[in-house]
Amino acid sequence: MPSLDWVVIGLLLASATFFGTAAALALGWAIQSRQFDNETRDAESIFDADEPVGMVTDAIFFNDTDTLPSSR
Repeated sequence: MPSLDWVVIGLLLASATFFGTAAALALGWAIQSRQFDNETRDAESIFDADEPVGMVTDAIFFNDTDTLPSSR
């Protein structure tokens, strides 16, 4: 009967192999289906006329609600 250490190591290796393979397959699918073709359009898809790009619409972290702060 194998010791508990070898069982744990085996489970860790098996799970790392499984999740690594799943991540590689997911990345391959994303590249093949052209998910990364236009990052700018996808990044700006959350903005609209009420919340334009570059305009701070909530003043939780900044006092100026007109534009983004010049230094981060």
